[in-house]
Order: sequence, then structure tokens, then C-alpha cells
Amino acid sequence: MKKTHVQRLMVAEMRMIRWMCGYTRLDKIRNVEIRERVGIAPLEDKMREIRLRWFGHVKRRSVSAPMRRCEAFDILQCRRGRGRPKTSWNTVIRSDMKCLGLTEDMAQDRNTWRVRIRIIDVVLKCYCKCTMPVAASNGKYGSYPQGTRFQVPELFTNSI
Repeated sequence: MKKTHVQRLMVAEMRMIRWMCGYTRLDKIRNVEIRERVGIAPLEDKMREIRLRWFGHVKRRSVSAPMRRCEAFDILQCRRGRGRPKTSWNTVIRSDMKCLGLTEDMAQDRNTWRVRIRIIDVVLKCYCKCTMPVAASNGKYGSYPQGTRFQVPELFTNSI
């Protein structure tokens, strides 16, 4: 996934978190502060966790498994085009492991691997019980009257 795609996803996620808590950009509250208050880990970290979880799953399979045989494929007859080569899966995984200080051997022990790659979300389940207003006059869901605010527990509104 390209960095621009990750950036767009992060922007969309932050918009949804702000909407969930009833804040707008005009409130001038930093994203980091809202993230700490809500307790949601950054999307990029969660994506890294998912990639490494899949990598550990693949590495624990036997060498004769179909997904492991695909690792050995090497396309030699194809002529590479101009410009920088596309980032490969292996390159991304290597950078993710380097970021967390992991090695390939650690993936063999499932419990240790899961503990090391885990990104902890301190999401407080069901605390943001928003009262959803009735749909606006145009009848579409998701469009609300101007100035509609949702009920947000005191947990989110204190000290921001």
C-alpha cells in the first residue's frame, strides 16, 4: 500500500473519530489529544500488526505448503520496466520487523510473536453511545441537520 493511500485512510479515520466525539476542526484540538482520549491506536500501527500476524502465520506453515512455495518464485524471463521497482511484500515486512526489533526466527513461537507484534488499543467498549438523530429531510442516512451534536460521555469531554 502506498504512503498516499495510508495517509488518506488516516485522514478518513481521524474525521470519523472527530465525528464520533462531536469535535470539528474548528475546535482546534490536536489529533494526538483526541486519540489519547478515545484510546485508539494509529491506523498505520494496526496495519503493521496485521501484516506481521499474517507473516507469522505463513512462516509457521510447512515448507511444502502452497503459500510457502510462492516465496521461492523468481521471475527471470521478464524484463523490468523503467523507473524504481515497486515495493515488494518482503521489503515491507523487513521494514516492519526492523521497526519493532524482530527477527524471522521469532515467528516460530506463536505466543511470543503475538505478544511482540501486538498494538494495544485502549478502546472503551460501548462508551460512545451516540443518540442517532432522525435522518434529515432528504431521507438519506448519514446526513444530519446543521448543528447536530451527539451525546458524548464525560470521559471524552473532560480536560480537552
